[in-house]
Amino acid sequence: MPVHNAEIAVLFETLADLREIEDANPFRVRVYRNAALTIRQHPQACRG
Repeated sequence: MPVHNAEIAVLFETLADLREIEDANPFRVRVYRNAALTIRQHPQACRG
């Protein structure tokens, strides 16, 4: 059953939001947001 990239991207966005709430290092927050963007734009779905 394939996992859709949009679902994975939402998880990374949520992690970024949680890190931001925790007042984590802004670099780490940005890494999660960039990962979400990259995954969302990737044309091929992950297969699990």
